[in-house]
Amino acid sequence: MDAGQWPGIAFEGQAIDASLQLIRPPAGMPIKALDEWAAQQPTLALRKPAGTYEQAPNIFPKKTMVIAGHDLKFIKPFYPYFTKAGIRVLLDFWSGHNQHNEIASKRLVRQADTVFCEWMLGNAIWYGKNKREGQKLLGRLHAQELRSPLFVKVPFEVFDTVIFVGPHMLRNAQKRNPTLKRNGTVVYNGVDTDAMKAVPRKQTNGKVLGFVGMVPQSKRLDRALDVLKQLRKKNDSYTLRVKGKRPEEYPWMAQRIEEMAWYEALYNRIKSDPDLKGAVFFDPQGNDMPEWYSGIDYILSVSDHESFHLAVAEGAASGCNPLVLPWEGAKEIYPHEWIFSDTKEIAEYLLTLSNANIQLAQLKNIDCDIKVIFNELKKRIG
Repeated sequence: MDAGQWPGIAFEGQAIDASLQLIRPPAGMPIKALDEWAAQQPTLALRKPAGTYEQAPNIFPKKTMVIAGHDLKFIKPFYPYFTKAGIRVLLDFWSGHNQHNEIASKRLVRQADTVFCEWMLGNAIWYGKNKREGQKLLGRLHAQELRSPLFVKVPFEVFDTVIFVGPHMLRNAQKRNPTLKRNGTVVYNGVDTDAMKAVPRKQTNGKVLGFVGMVPQSKRLDRALDVLKQLRKKNDSYTLRVKGKRPEEYPWMAQRIEEMAWYEALYNRIKSDPDLKGAVFFDPQGNDMPEWYSGIDYILSVSDHESFHLAVAEGAASGCNPLVLPWEGAKEIYPHEWIFSDTKEIAEYLLTLSNANIQLAQLKNIDCDIKVIFNELKKRIG
């Protein structure tokens, strides 16, 4: 068996508790020698998936769906909902925008009634060419696809449905490929509002700004620093918490020399500017977003461009107050009172507030609860 051909199976080189192994010892081996012998044997380790993602015992799968992509973080929360709906989910993990194990993909596509391409890059090209007759093909496009040279190679015409997470993204894509006027549709990202609300709000000083995801440069951490500096000139009790991986934690960022220099300049600014020094905190990436949001008073969205910006919706569901600059599409997706013209207006607005008159944000004019969004996805899957 060639390495990497069998998804879901891994060879474990570390020591494994011998009591968990099923092995065949040499004939006639004394019982006293079994433990020492077993500890030296190579082991094939099969990992059982978390209970959340197991097939419900009382629901027989009605169909099988392959989900293929290089980054499945946005679709992962829907796995339990697919299972409960009787959809058996198979995962085709791509190692990059255009890199995958073709043997595994061929095996998976033969088993599926439906294929769902999460992010539409090389995965959408490959499955578009290799879909089987009668097989339903869907894709979900976020944002980077429109900036990728792979966009023009995607055979959108063979897709039954192409889902966009923002109306402006659909419009821009339709300008480049008229086929999407026929099969393009908008379904927002889903937010697990119950999970976000389940964590009680922490006691803060009412002046904690939050910023999720500082990579790539277009997220514009510099603007968040601008807001903080303007605030601290008047009131030095404001702080900024930045959540997620830092650029130096991404191996591929090392190739972006100019962009890394830009981040280095920001780090130097934070260390040297008396209005920022000691007021910016970097929190590591982790599966603790509800807990993190519970300690944030204001969630910032100051990017050059976004498709939806999940942090805004998640933050609002958690009780943070969103502060959004007018990236394209923001006014179509989020309430106008959350949107400001520039960083100066954000700072001036915050300085007029007191803890007594801060109103917790509510997700209004947009229903992106995960249960609602799942039903919209289910309609498209059929």
